[in-house]
Amino acid sequence: MSINTFLWLDFETTGLDFKFDDIIEVGAVLTDCSMIPVTSFQSLVTPSEEAYFRLMQNDRVRSMHRNTGLLQDLDSLISSSMSSLKSLEFVEHNLLSWLDSSGLDTSTMYLCGSGVSHFDHHLINIRMPRLAERLRYATIDVSVLWRFQEAFVGDSLEMSPVDSSKAHRAMYDVERAVEMGEEYRDFLLDCFAETKQLQPS
Repeated sequence: MSINTFLWLDFETTGLDFKFDDIIEVGAVLTDCSMIPVTSFQSLVTPSEEAYFRLMQNDRVRSMHRNTGLLQDLDSLISSSMSSLKSLEFVEHNLLSWLDSSGLDTSTMYLCGSGVSHFDHHLINIRMPRLAERLRYATIDVSVLWRFQEAFVGDSLEMSPVDSSKAHRAMYDVERAVEMGEEYRDFLLDCFAETKQLQPS
């Protein structure tokens, strides 16, 4: 079965423990095989009191989310009347509705992004089962490609410079992953085209 829908996704969380930490921000971009973004989705997520406490006790995570403004946005959400409307279950429902309204076939998709193979995919399986049902077991993780290239070729991707004031916000990070994916796709297409030209007719 050919799958031509790619869900690029990034989470920000209260930490890296699948059991105790919570998702606090979701960023997603939907593309087809052309790699042109069709539509995007982003949302804050209200964490449990226990997970928020873990965030505040972790100096590195607290500092990172404060520097990006995410902690301030999260605090505003928690203190507002919208807090109950940003539960993970509610956000998952909105995410699925967004997928269904995209005009693409989102019944089966590749999960794509940076780090999705070892973190985000596992978190989805545990916390967002309805979304998990739509995802292929295999993922497209551009961070794996980048590490492979760095080890054997060198870092030669023509990426825009990282904006440190926006890094570690879900939408910014997922848009960077899409950009990286587009670079790798173009590189592979060029390689295949050159190989085909070298083949005897």
